[in-house]
Amino acid sequence: MPSTHSMANPENWVHFSPSILKVARTAHIEPEVPEDAPEEVTAETLLKELEDRDPYDKRLKPITEDSLVPVKQKPWIVKLMGDKNIYQH
Repeated sequence: MPSTHSMANPENWVHFSPSILKVARTAHIEPEVPEDAPEEVTAETLLKELEDRDPYDKRLKPITEDSLVPVKQKPWIVKLMGDKNIYQH
């Protein structure tokens, strides 16, 4: 179990939930293949194109790898609050 002091380090925090894509969802919708589409166009190829344009972030990505917010500051602040004494287990 990590200590309280080690959890005050932003490098020890990761994203658990799926990231939000540019389309404001956490997953791409299965695309429909038009009836007049060529034979080589399949739902899988269309989905691959969607994922190439709007890729998923990897799960458990460290929060320190997030891009800066528009005012050029880090997007996360981790602080140790309250009792800062270290106790024996």
